[in-house]
Amino acid sequence: MERVRQVASLRFHPDFQHSAKRRLAFVRFTGVPLFWGVDLDVFAFSAGRDPEYDRDHPPAHGTSVSLAESSLANVIAAFKAVRRGRDSEATKLLNGSRRG
Repeated sequence: MERVRQVASLRFHPDFQHSAKRRLAFVRFTGVPLFWGVDLDVFAFSAGRDPEYDRDHPPAHGTSVSLAESSLANVIAAFKAVRRGRDSEATKLLNGSRRG
């Protein structure tokens, strides 16, 4: 990722931190608008791109979370939701539902 641009923040969604076949990474690059972050969902071929894979599998879950980065991501997602006319989604994000 450093070949694209210097990475300001790299974090992984806690639901998949110990999954053997899935990771959901959130990347924020230095020197670009906050709205230009990258969400990268990586699956092993055998997981078949199933968006629910390991979501409800407690051994796959981790606990490493940056509250500051998660809060920033939620605020950015809330702004995007409002701009798209999804006010109830924005409210949920600001009331504590987390993106990761």
